[in-house]
Amino acid sequence: MKIYIEGNNSNKIGGGWSFRDSFRKCFDGQIVDNPQEADFYLIPSVSMLPKLSVIPWDKKVVLRVDNVLKKSCNRDIHDFGGEKVSLMLAMKQIAQKANLTVFQSQWAKDYLEPYLKPKKSVVILNSVDETIFNPDGRKIPVGKKTIYFYSRSSNHDNKGWHKIYYDFQYRYREDSNLELWIIGRFSLENIPNNFDFFNGEIIKYLGYITDPEAMAMYMRSADFIYVPYSFDACSNTTIEGLMSGCIPKILDNSGGTKEILDKFKNKKDYFKLERMKREYKINLEGL
Repeated sequence: MKIYIEGNNSNKIGGGWSFRDSFRKCFDGQIVDNPQEADFYLIPSVSMLPKLSVIPWDKKVVLRVDNVLKKSCNRDIHDFGGEKVSLMLAMKQIAQKANLTVFQSQWAKDYLEPYLKPKKSVVILNSVDETIFNPDGRKIPVGKKTIYFYSRSSNHDNKGWHKIYYDFQYRYREDSNLELWIIGRFSLENIPNNFDFFNGEIIKYLGYITDPEAMAMYMRSADFIYVPYSFDACSNTTIEGLMSGCIPKILDNSGGTKEILDKFKNKKDYFKLERMKREYKINLEGL
């Protein structure tokens, strides 16, 4: 089995790119750099395609679907006929031709399948690299402080920063031994203005972290990870935090969050790469 991953040669970061890295580790030795040498052509996200005409339909095409790709946040793309269309319309065109569409959670499938009407679909939740995201590696000494952790990859409203802002203030009133660590994209005004906290709350902004090892170190050093994300299909950050030993503080249980928590509660090893590899392998071999 030889697999070409769209975006394989790029150094970009983000949800689809993180999945690409995990998938490459799962199928090490089976990933090829030339799509013409592949048996399967995997699209981790439509947003990673330059245009639809690059898809080699003489291969078995697998589309991975995360969530809505909002027109307000994404460029349009040239479709099969050369016309520029939204990424959602492009996603629909691909799903109806692809050999398999993979949804990242049952919630994502229930939400998007009626629109996409894919030829064939399956649900496979994300996994993370447990050799990096685990509770046993290097930690930052924090003394007797109780650390709350929040990370976001974008500044979209659904990432729930406003929920963190108010929740942490209430918690700090009850216990001034708390500290909030913040990672991710924020406007420059936040940093010199202490993220608008005003009552002595202790916070640390750690910047936008792109190194998984550094992210894992911060996570395993924290006690709690905030989960405020609204309608995320399958939050990698939530999975990484759980696998690193954080206790989740759930401020929003929408989207695929409940599925993640239920799977982790029932089986702590569920989000290791081996499970994701096995599920993809079974489904690819069945095409």
